[in-house]
Amino acid sequence: MKNKILIAAFAAAACVSVGSSEGLLLGIEGDYSFKSSITSKWTDEDYSDTDKDSKGQAAIGFKGGYDFDIARVYGEYMYDFKTSKSGSDEYGNFKHEWSKHSLLVGGDFTPEITNGFRLVAGAYTGVSFLKYKDSYNDFDGTSGSASKTAPGWVIGARLGGLYSFDEHNEIEFGYKADYTRYKASKLDEDLDKVYETNHGLYLGYNFKF
Repeated sequence: MKNKILIAAFAAAACVSVGSSEGLLLGIEGDYSFKSSITSKWTDEDYSDTDKDSKGQAAIGFKGGYDFDIARVYGEYMYDFKTSKSGSDEYGNFKHEWSKHSLLVGGDFTPEITNGFRLVAGAYTGVSFLKYKDSYNDFDGTSGSASKTAPGWVIGARLGGLYSFDEHNEIEFGYKADYTRYKASKLDEDLDKVYETNHGLYLGYNFKF
């Protein structure tokens, strides 16, 4: 249900933008999360445990929206490139790999600070689809791998700046952070909770019509 609501909101934002070209913007954005952390928790009778994978991760995406000068709204697609973490435990060696597709909608407050420079302060939400692969090579000689995809609901915020070279071209930069709660049973039926946190820098370019 949440996925359908988000997709409808994304489509509505795109239709509003296309319906009026004044203030329409199209852009591309890249970001780097200093620590993409995926935490899994489970409880088995009297035993509970937590696993955590943390690694830096880069992403790229594009957006379309409408700029009202003092504020803006947009829809955005982001792809987080695959990253991995390797290690060993009492059973053997393992390797965890993950990547993500996200469909987001957001809004920013963008007041002018000086001529050509505006503040960016806003929030975004949407759906993310995590692809997670677990590979192992146990000390007893057994090995294998499993790859699964889980949907999740993300909420985040950004704070940065927006510099306009002219009436059509602008760059933006700043810091953003978000939290995603995934449907744990899609990754493993024994998991009670799976969530991801990200924080890092972003840089983007927008063309305004």
